[in-house]
Amino acid sequence: MTDQLIDQFVAGGWLYAALRIAFVGLIYVFLFLVLRATARELGAAARAMASDEGFAGAMALLTLDGADSSLRSGEAVPLQAATTIGRVAGNTLVVDDPHTSAEHAELRFERGQWWLRDLGSSNGTTLNGEAVRTVMGVRPGDVIQCGRVRFRLVPSVAVPEVDVSA
Repeated sequence: MTDQLIDQFVAGGWLYAALRIAFVGLIYVFLFLVLRATARELGAAARAMASDEGFAGAMALLTLDGADSSLRSGEAVPLQAATTIGRVAGNTLVVDDPHTSAEHAELRFERGQWWLRDLGSSNGTTLNGEAVRTVMGVRPGDVIQCGRVRFRLVPSVAVPEVDVSA
């Protein structure tokens, strides 16, 4: 009796239809799992990009040549997520060199990278000797020149305070 029922089920095509439906269902489950994993990864990437400002403090401008400014060679200036360079007091990094414009250049950390932009300075901004005419990506080790003052973008290292009174 059972063999007859199985033979009718197979002969009638019901078994193949049930297997096809199960296979299509498994494909949908697989696609759902892939989409869910993708959404999680994209969410994690978005959160990491939103916290880029925490990374911004990990870089500094190392003064290579202070020219006629009060900056000393070897002096490192930590960067903020948006750092403006210029001669007047409203800038993040004040460079009191006569060849540096009042608002000379801007370094900004966005989308996981540093970007350099000239702010219409009269003596120009260069990146590795090339004039900055548009927004340009900057990497650690690159040399930035504002007027006659030259900097190198370097990782910022926290130096522990030393008690010299002892």
